[in-house]
Amino acid sequence: MIPFEFAADSSKIGGAGVRLIVAKADRRFSFRQMILESRLIKPVWAYVIGDAIARGFLPPIEGQPPFPFPRPAPQCILRPR
Repeated sequence: MIPFEFAADSSKIGGAGVRLIVAKADRRFSFRQMILESRLIKPVWAYVIGDAIARGFLPPIEGQPPFPFPRPAPQCILRPR
């Protein structure tokens, strides 16, 4: 679950508390991204590419490494202004 302070009102916390809340939220978002990637993105990607190869739109490549799915950059509280 996303921390309440992250989703609603973080004006009453400061400094180390903000870093803690953002770190907890980042862990939750990373977990959800991992689930989304493994259960949806990779299977759909494999189906689409496999279908394109079967129809002749793409040539089959032996030993093709898996496509690395990029993720958004994590949030950082200490980012310079």
